[in-house]
Amino acid sequence: MNEDPENYEEIISPNLRADHYFQVTTDNNQLVGFFALDLENNSEQVEVGLGLRPDEIGKGKGLEFLQLILKFIKNLNLSKTIIVFPKLL
Repeated sequence: MNEDPENYEEIISPNLRADHYFQVTTDNNQLVGFFALDLENNSEQVEVGLGLRPDEIGKGKGLEFLQLILKFIKNLNLSKTIIVFPKLL
């Protein structure tokens, strides 16, 4: 995770991550993964970085994970193109 110092600092610093980083949890508050939204990059698109918890990879949860993220973005009522960039934990 800390192989990219800039991204690592942004994730661990509340001031830098602001409201760009979100976590996805189960009903009993267990972390499943995270995603980051970059809304300022381009007025016509939103970039999405995502990471699924390593022990959840390969269990068939990726599609549901992505669908939850896309639903969240849709509920923001943005008229932007969505570009997804995977980032593993």
